[in-house]
Amino acid sequence: MDKKSHTLRERLPVGHFVTSALILVEKWSERRDPSSVNRACFPEEPCRTQQIWTLAYQWTSVDRVVLEERHNCYYVDSSKYTKKLTKKWLQQYVGNEG
Repeated sequence: MDKKSHTLRERLPVGHFVTSALILVEKWSERRDPSSVNRACFPEEPCRTQQIWTLAYQWTSVDRVVLEERHNCYYVDSSKYTKKLTKKWLQQYVGNEG
């Protein structure tokens, strides 16, 4: 499900909000219709283990350099690569990629 098209991110007049909310609920309901072959199922168990959550928390706790090269395209310092991530190095890397 595309989060951008299934959330109300803008302030809307009441009439437009109600219409948008009804469309959102209608599409959401169609996707989860139990009689549909292509229905979207609700997960019955967590899809992430405690170990994954712990590793993710530990990874985010480290002070990292995060650079955005293009809109929604991010580069993060590697924990194994010793060279510091800089804009200049990133531009050279991206230039060699293409």
